[in-house]
Amino acid sequence: MDSDPLSAGIELLKHRTWRGGAAAKAIPNRIIQAQSTKVDAVTGATISSRAIMKAVQDAVGKALKGTESAELPK
Repeated sequence: MDSDPLSAGIELLKHRTWRGGAAAKAIPNRIIQAQSTKVDAVTGATISSRAIMKAVQDAVGKALKGTESAELPK
């Protein structure tokens, strides 16, 4: 695995709300740039932003430690 855990990118497999479309585009880019799931939510799409951040956090946790809630390495 790369030393940069998100260097391969983030692919949203499913996003069920049309209102959160702006978050679906912006949040993965913010997470990759910050190398953290603690990024600013998209105005008007706060719930979708938080859902995406949590999903990425869970996925990285599973990939790195086999758990659902590991922190991204600094």
